[in-house]
Amino acid sequence: MSKAADTEAKLRPITFADLVHLEPRLGDLMSEATARWQPRRRSNDLLDVWYRYFRPKLLRLVGGRRMPHPVLSTPQAYQLAYDTLLASLKSGVPTT
Repeated sequence: MSKAADTEAKLRPITFADLVHLEPRLGDLMSEATARWQPRRRSNDLLDVWYRYFRPKLLRLVGGRRMPHPVLSTPQAYQLAYDTLLASLKSGVPTT
């Protein structure tokens, strides 16, 4: 990779697709989130499912609790994955 391309890659905001490329299990978690939630259920049920099932899995894959990684261990990566997965769980539609 050229120095210019490397610099551009560092400056470009990271996407959920980038995170999935680095940690494919995030894609599996996205598939589970979109398949599991049924919109007719109450939002309290959604939050219960999120905090009991999805968030513990997410914490093992991205953010400060996972094994050190220059991208996946950052708070920004965690927040992006958290927001994206929770939005998909709420809507039942994958978001990227």
